[in-house]
Amino acid sequence: MSASTSHTGRKAALYRRPLAGGTFERCEKGLPEWFADNLDTYCLDARGHEAVAGTTDGKVFVSEDAGGSWTEALTGEPPITCVAVV
Repeated sequence: MSASTSHTGRKAALYRRPLAGGTFERCEKGLPEWFADNLDTYCLDARGHEAVAGTTDGKVFVSEDAGGSWTEALTGEPPITCVAVV
């Protein structure tokens, strides 16, 4: 899930929780302190323990441990408008 301090997206961050329920925790390892904009619905996808997130500043981050840690996989692209885990 993505959340920010306003509807315009300032200080956005990613959060995760188990599908079975529980508390949300902020995803931090390997991610910037804040994203400049919210991660839109189509810019975050997950399947099993794999997750991918795309940003408006042209970066793609991937996680292979259900969001516990992230790696910047792509940078310098145009704004990312859609991602998919296949």
